[in-house]
Formats: sequence, structure tokens, C-alpha cells
Amino acid sequence: MLLVLTGVTAVSVALLAYVNELTKGPIAEANAKTLNEALKKVLPEFTNNPVAESDTIFSEKDGKKNVDFIVYPAKNGDNMVGTAVEAKSMGFGGELKVLVGFDAEGKIYNYSLLAHTETPGLGSKADKWFGAYDPAKGEQAVSHEESTKSILGMNPGEAALTVSKDGGQDTVHEYRYGSRAKVTGTLLLKRRGEKLYFNLSADSVDLSDAGNTDSVKGQMVFRGKTGKHIEERKDKTGKPYLMFSAFSTEKVNDGFEYQWVRFFCFGKEREEWLQPGVKVDAKGEMSLSLYDGKPDISCRVEELNQYVPEAGNDNDNR
Repeated sequence: MLLVLTGVTAVSVALLAYVNELTKGPIAEANAKTLNEALKKVLPEFTNNPVAESDTIFSEKDGKKNVDFIVYPAKNGDNMVGTAVEAKSMGFGGELKVLVGFDAEGKIYNYSLLAHTETPGLGSKADKWFGAYDPAKGEQAVSHEESTKSILGMNPGEAALTVSKDGGQDTVHEYRYGSRAKVTGTLLLKRRGEKLYFNLSADSVDLSDAGNTDSVKGQMVFRGKTGKHIEERKDKTGKPYLMFSAFSTEKVNDGFEYQWVRFFCFGKEREEWLQPGVKVDAKGEMSLSLYDGKPDISCRVEELNQYVPEAGNDNDNR
């Protein structure tokens, strides 16, 4: 048995190495094409090869070199017409790689997302949030003079760039560090290993009615699979209620992340379909607390239904 397992492992490793070598070239070509197209988008017209003349800026931490920025100079003949800077940061869904182009005066010409793992329809739209559009697609970029939401045409060396609610730079002075605010919107939760991230897409911000108590309140909309135990209990008055846990699943790269939520169903008898391992749709009042220093999420259920995945939808059959 050991010999067989060793043989299978050796074959698997060799196969993975072969596939990696086979795909390395096409992946590099695709990345190079993406970069070249992005450079044309974020820079004024140039005649040189910015990639060949690029300069990488490193920093050192714990004895390791890390790439901070890659600088791409753009020239038209002998004239320097701009510079593009490639940088990485952590977005909500993972690493986000952005390319920002500047003209010869240091003003932002345009920008492009080179790579990201943000949610489709939300963070993935960041390539257009601040006025950046693709001229190759016939889309007209919006300058800061046309819209205060745009960063195009602004010079970071002359004034700090800030993000504010609708209203622009004329209202940003209202938002000071430590100010209390009541924010209403849609809260998305993302589990990444031991960390839980909260991303709030705000619909409104109120500084006048914030109150003095910190809290997170709202309606939860949940789809996931029940855990191993569904408990039928009674409260102090003898009324029945149900308590169970369920988890939602999100595919991240080559693996999955799981977020557990505790559910309480008051005044309801247990329906026959509610069994361990069943997919559910639940709506109700969300409660957020800390247990042993970690976020604990629960929901007082108002609506609970069995969810039946559509045929052929692999994502719903986990």
C-alpha cells in the first residue's frame, strides 16, 4: 500500500509540474498583454517601450525584499509625457493590483485595475468609480472639473485625495477622526481565514443623530446549509422555539471559506423538511456580539424556507 501511494504521489507531482510548465508561457503572455493595454489606457500617447524601461522599487522587511512599486516611464520621441505606477494593496476580496498613470505635470491621467478578486457588481466596478473609463472601448473618461467624484486631472502632490459621500470636497470637512456617525446601507461579510471583514456600502451618513451607543443593527438575508444539530426548546413561558447553526460558503481561489451563523426561531414548530445538512433561505434581525474576542453572528428568524438549488448549479450544491 505504501509503495502504491508513493507511486501515485510521484505521478501527481510530476503531472502538476508538467501542467505548470505548460501553462506558464500562456499566462505570462496574457499578463503582458493586460499590462500593455492598461499602459495605453492610463498614459498619454507614447512611442517608447515603458515595460523595457521600467524601474522596480523595493522595501525590506524581516530580511525579505518586497516589491512596493513598479514605475513605467512614457516618452514621445525625446519628450517625457508621463509615468505609470503599478502598486498592490488588499481589497475586500483579496489582493488588488492597480496601475495609475500621470501626465508630465504630475496630474492623474487615468487608472486601471490589473487584477482583483472583488465581488462582481460591487468592488469589481472600482475601475470606474473615480472617473476612469477606457478610451479603447469608446468610453469617455470624466475629469475632476466635470465631476468632483473623479480623481482624473488631480495632482496628489498639490492636494490630498479623499473619498467622501455624495456632496464632494465641500462637505469633507464634516468628517473628522473620532466623529460619531449613523450609517445606513448594505453590509457584506467576508470570511478570510481567522479574520472576518465587514464591507458597508453606505446609502446615507448622518452625523446629527448618531447617539452615544455603538451598535450594528439590521436585517439579515442568508442562504446556506444547516449544521449537525437542530434543537427544539421552550422558553420560560413554555412557548416553543428552534435553535440551530448554519454556514454559508464562498469560493476563494482554489478553496472555500465558511461563515457560521446561529439562528433562533421563536413561536414556530419545527417543520419536517428542517433537517441537518439542508439548504435554507433565512431572513431576520441580525445580532452581532463578541465571544472570546471573536465576532459572533446570530439571527432572530422572521422567514425561513427550504432552498432547492437549480439543476446544474454546482455552486448551490455544496
